[in-house]
Amino acid sequence: MGNGRWVRHPMYASVLLAAIGAVMLDATSLRIGAFLLLLPTLYGKLSVEEELLREAYPGYAEYASRTKRVVPGVW
Repeated sequence: MGNGRWVRHPMYASVLLAAIGAVMLDATSLRIGAFLLLLPTLYGKLSVEEELLREAYPGYAEYASRTKRVVPGVW
C-alpha cells in the first residue's frame, strides 16, 4: 500500500476522479451541479480533518508542507 508521499488524502482524490469521470461521461446539468456542490463539501471536510490531524500528530505539519492535499504536484 502507499505511504502517502503523493497526496495526503487519496480517498478524496478518488472521489473527485470518479466524479470528474461521471461528468465527462455525460455532462448533464444535474451531474455538473452535483460536482460543483461536491467541491466545497470535500474542501470543508478536508479542512476539518487537517486541523484534527495537526492537533493529534506533531509531525503532521511537516508532512503537510511536503505533500500535496489531493492532486499530486498541484493541490
